[in-house]
Amino acid sequence: MESNHLSVHEAARALRDGKLSVPDLLASCLDRLDRTENDVNAWAHVADRSMLAEKANRLQAALSRSGDPGVLYGMPFGVKDLVDTADLPTEAGSEVFRGRRPAQDAECVRSSLDHGGLLLGKTRTHEFAYGVRTPGVANPWELSRTAGGSSGGSAAAVAAGSCMWAIGTDTLGSVRMPASLCGVVGLKPTAGAIPEQGVIPLAWSLDAVGVLTRTCEDAASTFAALRRSTLPALARTPRRLRVGVARADGLGRVQDGVLAVVDHAARTLAESYDVTDVDIPLLEHHVPVGFGLLVPEASSWHEPLLRNPAPDLPPYEQGIHASLLAGLQVRAVDYLRAARARRAVVAAFAELFERIDVLLTPTTPYVAPVASEPAVQWPDGTAEPFETSMCRFTACANVTGLPAVSVPAGLAGGLPVGVQLIGRAHSELDILQVGSRIEMRLSPPIGGVRDDGPSFR
Repeated sequence: MESNHLSVHEAARALRDGKLSVPDLLASCLDRLDRTENDVNAWAHVADRSMLAEKANRLQAALSRSGDPGVLYGMPFGVKDLVDTADLPTEAGSEVFRGRRPAQDAECVRSSLDHGGLLLGKTRTHEFAYGVRTPGVANPWELSRTAGGSSGGSAAAVAAGSCMWAIGTDTLGSVRMPASLCGVVGLKPTAGAIPEQGVIPLAWSLDAVGVLTRTCEDAASTFAALRRSTLPALARTPRRLRVGVARADGLGRVQDGVLAVVDHAARTLAESYDVTDVDIPLLEHHVPVGFGLLVPEASSWHEPLLRNPAPDLPPYEQGIHASLLAGLQVRAVDYLRAARARRAVVAAFAELFERIDVLLTPTTPYVAPVASEPAVQWPDGTAEPFETSMCRFTACANVTGLPAVSVPAGLAGGLPVGVQLIGRAHSELDILQVGSRIEMRLSPPIGGVRDDGPSFR
């Protein structure tokens, strides 16, 4: 296996043991990027290669002196183009912000660099993260299919092997949905656990900074490095965990292959945990509440640009512009109604987590859709918009602020299926521990680059 397909922990051990160097790891990621980017199109900007090489050499020299500086040391990583970086543009995937150069790094980027990370570049996002299918980014598993969104570039880059891990953002599932579709791990932590300073907001009451990695172990380490230092130390629940599995007959329409993977994951977990069937509380309200908050909050942030655009300001994409203008018309009473409904969802989940420690659901109702399709088509002849159906199971973690992770757990029709694990506030280690029991290491064949097909470990 190429070094860029190692997990972060595997690569860190190889660096520590002298079996791998930082320059070699960087070269492997850049080689993979060169071989896949024309097909996958995950990157909006890539750092200057001579500067990267110089930094890699400096890190290698320091590694020789320090011995064991931590698992993120020397790891090339990507950053969603919604997160400020001083050395690279942050354009939020928009012509409106073309050429924007922040004065300083976002706090989460600064933490990554302080741990010895190598900022490889900025990954593509939907314009201002307002969407679930990142335009132009292909799914490394099948190039005609979407990588998901809005952190689609981050998920595709990790899946393709062009970086070791990546930073994303998650408003109603924007880390977990692309993680599921691309076969990687995507962690949305407890609300506010990773500082959001320097991150362009979509909806401030729902947004969270998250990480995309190849394993749950890697997600735990990257999260720990980015986590707010003022929070209490991370800890696992000492007793045997109780896992609630969402009943299939209460999920609505879900592809059979997805349900089969979730069922297999539940049976696997029953070997180590107390597993019971549960209903997801108020499921039909999660997406309406989420959009009831998201739409006016997004439009409020963009209002100055919408009301008084600069004469030379490039336009928003037409659909985004229409959505932002519509959000300005949302009445205050409707926003407050969504906020009241949110309290009911929070209370219902609090009651559920008195009986269980971890909730297992599908991450998305279907595998990666063909990018050109306008909506998901169900066998009964009905269609659902991707924008509201894809986040059916992920929206609740943003509405409640609870931590959630998507873990690759199998394949359906040759495409990855992620299962979602949700826990109590600040129980990231618990959900990642459970996830590690069912995760599959998936490595896709991309554009003919590999000829050995998917590998499972």
